[in-house]
Amino acid sequence: MSISALYQDKGEQYERLVAKYYRDRGYIVFKNSTKGKTGDCGLDLIAFSQKEDVTLLLQCKNQDSTKTAYYLKKDDVANYIKKFDEHRKYNLTYPKDHCVRGVFVIAAKCLEKEAYMYIKNYKQMPIEIMILAIASDGESVYRVNTQAKNSDKANSQ
Repeated sequence: MSISALYQDKGEQYERLVAKYYRDRGYIVFKNSTKGKTGDCGLDLIAFSQKEDVTLLLQCKNQDSTKTAYYLKKDDVANYIKKFDEHRKYNLTYPKDHCVRGVFVIAAKCLEKEAYMYIKNYKQMPIEIMILAIASDGESVYRVNTQAKNSDKANSQ
């Protein structure tokens, strides 16, 4: 198996664990089937909660926090957020009062400071960073914390 195939499998396994995490909390979760030229459209999963009237656009990253070469940079984050916003505007139908939020779900702290600040200061839609670490058994994830959240007053429409 090639290194890129191993990396892809690692990412897909993490996405499955994140989907299970949200399903266990009452969300309906779909894998995003809209892919860009590189195979990554910046949106891995879509999670709906009728109870909370919220839709989450999830970008999952199972990066190694000890290797700064794999840290998410500001340009990466800006591109993912652009894809969140495009998806929110053009690919979803939801009630007008339904909140749509972007969520970066990461396995470890793997954001450069500029990327973190970009998310924190973004005002067009609510965006948050959630750390979901992989359990030692490799079969589940657990919430470490929410690393950053931009203004709750960001426009969610």
